[in-house]
Amino acid sequence: MCKLFKKIFRCCESEEFFSQIEYGKDPVEICRLRTKGCLEWYMRKAIFYKYLFYSLSFINLSLPLLSATIMAVTDKKDIGITLASITSLSASLLALFNARDRWTNYRTAAENIKKQYSLYCGKVKPYDDEKAHSNYLYLLEQYMTEVHANWYKMQMESQEKE
Repeated sequence: MCKLFKKIFRCCESEEFFSQIEYGKDPVEICRLRTKGCLEWYMRKAIFYKYLFYSLSFINLSLPLLSATIMAVTDKKDIGITLASITSLSASLLALFNARDRWTNYRTAAENIKKQYSLYCGKVKPYDDEKAHSNYLYLLEQYMTEVHANWYKMQMESQEKE
């Protein structure tokens, strides 16, 4: 599954980014590569949790209907019990992974990074002076630190509920 996921959602090679820093190349290119890597990571996570949310939600909606239909038409109660068990497992996984919240958090982070990069490319404040590159990278890293802190807080709150 992981190999399939990596093939579908390829990400920027970190070597490309590090080679830009090592040789002191163009700061604009460094900002572009860092943004590209961040966006790819956040979007990959958002897409994964979006599919997880919709898949588990579909199972939670369709299997009870299928189970009721099968039990009404046939005398096979084992199938109904099995489908009810799968539905219960799916609902538990949906609650455990908190897929909808994670999907929206990663998507919001990606949109914010795109917004900041647009402001940077447009040379809008605070990116309108000679320190635009360092300001952009500093704010980008600071934002990602905040996102990580929020994610960690969300993880701790979900563990406390258990």
